[in-house]
Amino acid sequence: MRGPQHENQTNRASRTWSRVRLVLTVVVASAGTIGALLLVYVVLAPLYLGVLARLFAVDERLHARTGVALVHGVLAFLFAAPLVVGVMLTVRGGATVRRRVPRPGTRRPQVARWRWVLLGLAGAYTIMVAFGTIGGRRARLLPAELADRIGDVSPAGAELLQQAAYPTLALLVYSFAYLRWMTWLVRGGPRRRGWVYLTGAAVVVGLVAAITGAQYR
Repeated sequence: MRGPQHENQTNRASRTWSRVRLVLTVVVASAGTIGALLLVYVVLAPLYLGVLARLFAVDERLHARTGVALVHGVLAFLFAAPLVVGVMLTVRGGATVRRRVPRPGTRRPQVARWRWVLLGLAGAYTIMVAFGTIGGRRARLLPAELADRIGDVSPAGAELLQQAAYPTLALLVYSFAYLRWMTWLVRGGPRRRGWVYLTGAAVVVGLVAAITGAQYR
């Protein structure tokens, strides 16, 4: 028969192994997150921006001075659209983000998991565009530095891509604030909250796009 001493040793070994697994999980998750961010920032963002620059003939339009403002507006919308769609689907699906614990007897609206997955992908795309285009390792990425990273694009073309990415950064801040405090700011059901978010997002993106694109008119 196994005595109490043997059971204590077994319990200690089990607790030790649980701690080791927890540490390993944290290390692997951290390494995976850092690796994914480096992949997005160093590899995917420049490739994606290069494809857009060639697709919309950014350098050619800047040289000819025709349709530059239109390209800037289209790129700003293209950068911002996935996050708008992701937040809209999540909000209209019933999501509420509260600062306080709900009262007893209340239930938070349930949201389908695929909506959260879509919101996560849209957020990752937005971060790739915003920080991969505007932010450098220490400070703001200069157009010439961005042009070197992308390749096959002039500094002026890289600057246009940067200006088109600023509305996305403003939208990211607005979306986070809205998801954090929308139950305090907007009364009504998920459908109404979704339309209120869409209206605010259109104003934010349109206003910032108008400011950053003024030089191309």
